[in-house]
Amino acid sequence: MRIALIAGCATLLAAPVAGQDMQTWLLSVDRWGNAEHDILTLEGEGKTLSGTFGSWPLSGRQDGDQVSFTALDTHGVAYRFEGAMTGDALTGWADYPDTSNTGPRVRHAARGIRLQMPMGEPGRRTYDPTSFSNTFTADLPPAMIIQPGDVVATRTIDSGGVDEKGQVVALYGNPQTGPFFVAGAKRGDILAVHIRRLELNRDYADSLDGVTGRAMSLGLASRSADLGRRVRWRLDREAGTARLDDPPEGLRNYVVPVRPMLGGLGVAPDFGLAAQSAGDTGRWGGNMDFNQIGEGATIYLPVFQPGAMLFLGDGHALHLAFARRRDEEGLTQAELARRIGLQRERVHYWLSRPEHMTLKAAARLLAGMDARLECRTRALEPDRPPFEQAA
Repeated sequence: MRIALIAGCATLLAAPVAGQDMQTWLLSVDRWGNAEHDILTLEGEGKTLSGTFGSWPLSGRQDGDQVSFTALDTHGVAYRFEGAMTGDALTGWADYPDTSNTGPRVRHAARGIRLQMPMGEPGRRTYDPTSFSNTFTADLPPAMIIQPGDVVATRTIDSGGVDEKGQVVALYGNPQTGPFFVAGAKRGDILAVHIRRLELNRDYADSLDGVTGRAMSLGLASRSADLGRRVRWRLDREAGTARLDDPPEGLRNYVVPVRPMLGGLGVAPDFGLAAQSAGDTGRWGGNMDFNQIGEGATIYLPVFQPGAMLFLGDGHALHLAFARRRDEEGLTQAELARRIGLQRERVHYWLSRPEHMTLKAAARLLAGMDARLECRTRALEPDRPPFEQAA
């Protein structure tokens, strides 16, 4: 599936801090096997460092490629770091207070990558993926950094890991394109993504001739032993239709309109949760397989990690929600619009007004990403539901 997303590239640079403009790093601390990610900013004046770790102020020192700094939380508790800028990475140790006992401290391995944050006016970018993820996770480096207002064209592959040329380029299981790092998105924000366009990028799709277990009766089960075979569909991209490649006599003239959609759309889950399979769903989104996640749809996702770390994939040419027959491996190209930085308290205010929570509203809220993407940052108006403000 091809898509257009807002983004800028995440690059690793090795320049020392002293005498440089503010640097932005994505710092990861290994807390007993669980990677905790946060944004680190550093500015240098001579050998003196200043900046922030998350929202906490820090101060420190740089000697050559060696850096050390201390950040103070809101209670004045110190979080200390020491390490080296080697090549394009920051590696070292974090000295944290014990999580259960006052006084003792614990050392954790830490590593960071420098993010080249987008500068200047928003523009149009293209991301051509060369690798894909079978999990929703914050543990991967950003594929691109997205600036509000950017437009990025990209593509996805199908649920079996097959690209638009029919080549297997990833493991089956809904491999995702991304992650896209949304500049400025932080924990507690709401990420809104609007799909402007989705287009097929190959001339066939595959489905299975099975019946989902939830719809299987005993009588139907006895007659479905031979089901479960792959069925090939031919897609007419110009006409926007699909037909069986080798239909039985009764379906020889059976033609259906295509309706491209994204089966997978989600962000990285919160710290403490394991990487989530691209076949699962949760608060982070995921493999929703909801046929309203197509052109014109907007999806709102909570942000749990720095930059949100947005993934999308599993392009469907058509998804019949009730019959559960899916031409799920038709690829698409899309246009997305994303808005970030929505005020959390205003979202809560809107959700507290049940008169807005109609079935239609709920469907719009679950409609999401894959296409040409335009990011904006703005707050929701408390007296209007967000799907009415997305236009």
